[in-house]
Amino acid sequence: MSIKLGSLLTKVEALGADAARKAETVAAEVPRAAQAVAKASVDGFETVDRKAVALGGEVGQMAYDYGHATGNPAFLPAANIGSGTTLGQLNTVLDAATGSQNTQGNTVSVFVDGQNALPPILSSIDSAKQSICYESYEFDGSGQAPQAVVDHLIAAEKRGVQVRLVADAGGSRELLGKTNPMLDQLRKAGVDVQVYHPFDTLSSLDISRDHRKSIVVDGQTAWVGGMNTGDKYLGGPSVPGRLHDIFTRIQGPAVPAVLGDFLSSWQAAGGAPASPASLTAPLAAGQSATPGTTPVRIIEHTPGQDANIRTAYLAMINHATRSISVENSYPMSGDLVQALIAAQRRGVDVKYIVGTHQGLIGEEARSNFQQLVDAGAHVYLYPTPIHTKSLSVDGEICSVGSSNVDDVALTRNREIVSVIADPSYTQAYDQAVFAKDVVGTAQGQKTIELKAPFSEPLWRRVADAVLTDAWRDSLD
Repeated sequence: MSIKLGSLLTKVEALGADAARKAETVAAEVPRAAQAVAKASVDGFETVDRKAVALGGEVGQMAYDYGHATGNPAFLPAANIGSGTTLGQLNTVLDAATGSQNTQGNTVSVFVDGQNALPPILSSIDSAKQSICYESYEFDGSGQAPQAVVDHLIAAEKRGVQVRLVADAGGSRELLGKTNPMLDQLRKAGVDVQVYHPFDTLSSLDISRDHRKSIVVDGQTAWVGGMNTGDKYLGGPSVPGRLHDIFTRIQGPAVPAVLGDFLSSWQAAGGAPASPASLTAPLAAGQSATPGTTPVRIIEHTPGQDANIRTAYLAMINHATRSISVENSYPMSGDLVQALIAAQRRGVDVKYIVGTHQGLIGEEARSNFQQLVDAGAHVYLYPTPIHTKSLSVDGEICSVGSSNVDDVALTRNREIVSVIADPSYTQAYDQAVFAKDVVGTAQGQKTIELKAPFSEPLWRRVADAVLTDAWRDSLD
């Protein structure tokens, strides 16, 4: 069994006999989940995967809780930053706590929703001269958007571009011998495709997933956001099941960090080592290595190795003095909820936007949002499904990427986010995303604010009418 719980269990044993016994119980459940996989159809695998997620997440949460309570850096790098610190001080904390760098001189473009992001993504692929590195948790096996991406990647491969693609086995449905038709097209065309943690045998069941969504072209242009490769991100709010999400295009000194994070996932998925230099095209005549003025920080999370994104989210929330806006359809981890409550109580205006089909069902979710509403935070139900993963603080610093705000994402998944500490950019971003989404959609659909008292009958009516399984968002 290749379940990577060994190092985590070793740490958990230090919590005491009771915690160790609980961890052993969790580990013992994993083989039973594997046996269930053998009996399950591919279509039914998602239920089994969610069970494994819950089991592994329980162990990870135990370790995190211990680190948070004791300040033990082996479990959690602390985000000890107070409200009212300067943006420079916050950047210093993020440097030290996450090992990331705040690069200067970038250009950043924001694309809201798939119908706006897909055309420039395809243009980026078509512009490639030396390399394309494509990473997606879900690469759907059919559809207009996946086929378009496949066609453009194959065209790049045929003109001599090095094309590499990493897809997650669970997200892209390469399970127990079944392959993904779109990925098969790429393989047949000679594209180097690697699948992260494939479920090809019972011994290969692994609860760690590659949840990142990034693209790097020629080592010069990077895309980071929350969109997978699928049709459900296309179309306006009137399209049934359509997911509201964001992709950002970055050019400048931040791109090598995204490339490095891709190569980490590439090798973890079984790809042959490659040097960043071999994938980076020389600058064209007159092209600047620092084409803009926007600072960008790239933060990644690797399961079992760090708490980088959790720490960044905590540091940003704890820094706030005026406003915090969150857009995510998944219940926050307990420590982030408490940080938001503390911010609201010190006078920060807290807004939390969630979608109408994901992440608000179950006792944990009810408790999360009940606490926020009771503390005076504004919790909004957007009128259509949301897949966005974004945080903005004080009109000074914002983040967007693949990582949700729940313990599953912050503990078990490979994730990547871009963080931009720039008031001019952040204020424009707030107007383009949060201000619009609090009002509703351009089609006139209205966002609903959940008011205190947060009555159980109202909650259950909303949940029964519009919400689905609480685990699903971190599996998207």
